[in-house]
Amino acid sequence: MKYIVSIILIIGMLFIGCGSTKQIEVVPQALPSWYTMPPHSDAENLYALGDGKSKKEALTNALNNLLATLSVSLSSSYNAKTVVREGTHTTTTQDATYENEVHAEVQKIRISNYEVLQEKKLGFNHYATLVRVEKDNLFVALKSDIDQKFSIFNHLYNSKATKYPLEKLKSYRNFIKEFQNIQNTLSVMSVLHPQFNQKHYIEKMAYIKKQSDDLHNAITFSFVATREAKKLLPVLSMGLSDAHYRIKNKKDKYHFTIYISLKIAYASSYGFHLARGVITVVTKDFHSVNIGTQTYNITGQSSQTKTIAKQDIAKRFAQLIKKKGIEKVLGII
Repeated sequence: MKYIVSIILIIGMLFIGCGSTKQIEVVPQALPSWYTMPPHSDAENLYALGDGKSKKEALTNALNNLLATLSVSLSSSYNAKTVVREGTHTTTTQDATYENEVHAEVQKIRISNYEVLQEKKLGFNHYATLVRVEKDNLFVALKSDIDQKFSIFNHLYNSKATKYPLEKLKSYRNFIKEFQNIQNTLSVMSVLHPQFNQKHYIEKMAYIKKQSDDLHNAITFSFVATREAKKLLPVLSMGLSDAHYRIKNKKDKYHFTIYISLKIAYASSYGFHLARGVITVVTKDFHSVNIGTQTYNITGQSSQTKTIAKQDIAKRFAQLIKKKGIEKVLGII
């Protein structure tokens, strides 16, 4: 009987407890006005709003949206560092400012000078950021970046380190890789300032490309090979031709000689014939100065004869050239 009474009391207490439980109402957080009605871009400034799961992601998306007005795509990285104001000794919110080091890239275009106007956490894993950039400042920064690139190229090209044909060709190529980025930057600049004339920069790039092509066409190669290595000459010739180099025996500063040797040691293992080859490739310029030396250990194999195993060395060497490129195999660029 006592047991039954105890059960009834427990059940009654549970009902009383449940009846007194209050329901928690979650009141939605009011969204700030700058988020619901962000400012519009005008003739002087670009504005954009961004959301994300973190401050960094929100800023990145804000920059994406900002530059979407210029019809370009953006990838960005953000880093904030605390800068203590002069005369203070702490880094609290009141005594410090945050210098936003924003380096965004529009198709590899470096962009800076963004101002974060607003930044707020709106909920769990939800941040929002409002950014602004002055069009004139952005234009000046982009122009300065392009001018600096051309200045660096001119310095490298005219330095003593690039007085040799292949070094000059390397400088040309490295800079030509930037052409697409420069063209994208020019496009953005034209949107920022419709009166901006790209002609000067376009002509510079066209001139550099022509100089590079002319230099490439002037460079020639010839071979000196040991008896064993002569079977590798067709492989080297094909690699040079694929890279649009001419094979010609002449004497001028644009000519280079490739010395190639091959040493082979034969062995047999589990019914296979092995040909262990050591290929040494030395490239010298017109003055017989060594500009590249490479050594490759390549093993050919065959289940039939040693001759076929030796031929397999040439096949594997050809595969290496195709994979790495003749210039890297030679070690010249």
